[in-house]
Amino acid sequence: MLVKDSDEQNGKTHKENTHLSGVLQAKEKQINQQLDEIENLKLQFQEAKIENERINLKLNTYNSASFVLQHIVPKPIRKNKAGEDVY
Repeated sequence: MLVKDSDEQNGKTHKENTHLSGVLQAKEKQINQQLDEIENLKLQFQEAKIENERINLKLNTYNSASFVLQHIVPKPIRKNKAGEDVY
């Protein structure tokens, strides 16, 4: 009887180990997928930061050009009789 009980216990243990091994593999696969997704999101975030910086630099260029147009380029004071701008 003792050998039979031991064989049954070994069979149960083997089934449990097989099941747990499958569960572990499934969890590892999920974790790897999540890590891949995190890496993809990090890449997208870096690309967005680069694009944001590019847009900010372009905006600064536009602001500089606007400043030049508003403060440095002379503005006409009035028009003469011929309709030309007078500075």
